Amino acid sequence: MKILIADDDPPSCSLLEMHLKNFHYEAVVAQDGTEAWDVIQRPDAPLIALLDWNMPGMTGIQVCKALRAQKAALPVYAIIVTSHTERGYALRRQSRVQFLIDRFAQRFALALPTRL
Repeated sequence: MKILIADDDPPSCSLLEMHLKNFHYEAVVAQDGTEAWDVIQRPDAPLIALLDWNMPGMTGIQVCKALRAQKAALPVYAIIVTSHTERGYALRRQSRVQFLIDRFAQRFALALPTRL
């Protein structure tokens, strides 16, 4: 299964990519939100996207809004990754998107099931 990692911070991408590969997932890396959106538009797009909140081009939130507007036959499950805890808590209170805090991203990658 493919999982999209969209982050403009190369060390964060490398860390997540390494953990996903350890669990036999195929990581597809995008360096910004615009590239992430291009990847999502492909016929063989990943069905899970880990999106940084604040990226050049499109932000993770803008990618999520575009996904909702698209209404694709197969949904892409988007998870916002942010180091800004106050933003994440605000999103969770609104029940709009799921979020992860960067320092917990490693635990998330380790906790992914072996099959989805």
